Amino acid sequence: MVMQQLRPTLFDRLCDDAPSAPTESAAAYVVSASELRAIVKRDLAFLLNATNLDDLIDHRRHGAVASATVSFGIPPLAGTQASERRWVDIERALRRAILDHEPRLLPESVRVTPVSVPRALGGAQILHFEIDALIDARPYPLSLTVQSAFDLETSRVRTAPT
Repeated sequence: MVMQQLRPTLFDRLCDDAPSAPTESAAAYVVSASELRAIVKRDLAFLLNATNLDDLIDHRRHGAVASATVSFGIPPLAGTQASERRWVDIERALRRAILDHEPRLLPESVRVTPVSVPRALGGAQILHFEIDALIDARPYPLSLTVQSAFDLETSRVRTAPT
């Protein structure tokens, strides 16, 4: 079955993969299902590695700010102990960022779940989790699974290679 043409993001269209070519073929403006998964995964890594300014904003006065650029990313979590944070709060922050800033994912499909790893592999300050979602593609959605690790000391998210 042929997928409806999947269009790359504006960012990907602005990147010139062949600067010496005077023109591009129409195929340059269409991505495959695997390329779309890689693009969404890359963009999720950008999103989860950005720190937002939510803690500085009065959301009662400025309700529309939740989907604005200043809210891009996740709240600052660096410098806290894993034992001080409840997983449900971290999951809520990650999921909220994804729902607010990644419109290619079907909202009802987004799941963020913790993954257990041996302490020797993960360390006390690293939280491992998995993001499962469906990418809104036609004629049918594409599944996406992203294995990730959040370092509470540096506030960096690392995603596993595809």
